[in-house]
Amino acid sequence: LPWGRKAFIAGSKLAEVLRLLPNGSAEVVRLLDRTAEAYVAGGKTGIFTPLYCFLARKPLRA
Repeated sequence: LPWGRKAFIAGSKLAEVLRLLPNGSAEVVRLLDRTAEAYVAGGKTGIFTPLYCFLARKPLRA
């Protein structure tokens, strides 16, 4: 893991503890980090498609 991403993950945890970020923010940062790893792996294998996207909406009853 690059040091910049490690620092960002640690910083988000600290900011969450200090209540500078809402609860769950550190988990989102970890999710984005795993996504970045998948993008890199997809790029290395040549299967990454940046134009693939989807539209989602919040359920009407939650």
